Amino acid sequence: MRASSAVRTAIRRIRLAAAAVCVLALASACADDGRDAASAAPSTTTTAAPATNTDDKEAGALQNTIEIETDDRITAAAAADAESLRVGVTESVARNGWASRSDAEASGFRPMFGDEAHWVHPDHVTDGASFDVERPEFLVIDDAGDVIGVMFLASSPDLDQDPPPGSPLLKWHYHQWERELCLEAGLVVAALPVDGVCAEGSTAATTSPLMAHVWLSTVDPFATAMDAHQH
Repeated sequence: MRASSAVRTAIRRIRLAAAAVCVLALASACADDGRDAASAAPSTTTTAAPATNTDDKEAGALQNTIEIETDDRITAAAAADAESLRVGVTESVARNGWASRSDAEASGFRPMFGDEAHWVHPDHVTDGASFDVERPEFLVIDDAGDVIGVMFLASSPDLDQDPPPGSPLLKWHYHQWERELCLEAGLVVAALPVDGVCAEGSTAATTSPLMAHVWLSTVDPFATAMDAHQH
């Protein structure tokens, strides 16, 4: 009886060990599949934030900011492209004399509806170009009235765009609103719908086009969030 009990105990231990090996192997396979799936398509990072794109609090267009992540690696070429864009923006802002709110206005920029920080140039929005340092779609202006960066806008509302130059250092992001806003040319927030209808030339949307910031500061010059650069 003792010998039989010992044999049964040994068999149970072998079965438990085998089961443990199978569990570990399955977990490893799942992890590998997860990594493969993650690298197969861009991912997104969502940050909830109060809207700046509304005329007043009653508009109620709270927004999420979604940052487009890619499986790109930071290569020497990507770093060089990002730095070239940053330097190009800095030199263009200086060359064009875009230092203040009044300078922006004199150059044809105007504040976007409900957002005193982002000043849009309508001609630059509709020129079909993106990442032209001489024709940024937006200047970003802080509370003191100083230009602190630019924002580039995709040339169409399609969210399926090629990665920006310098990716993944520079990332696309977009906004989702809890209610419809009217986008001029389908790209720039222009108004709230009246009785659910937007003016001619504008379309109702709950999602913005893709955009990307380039800041004049060398500290985190491609940050999506504005907080670190407002002063």
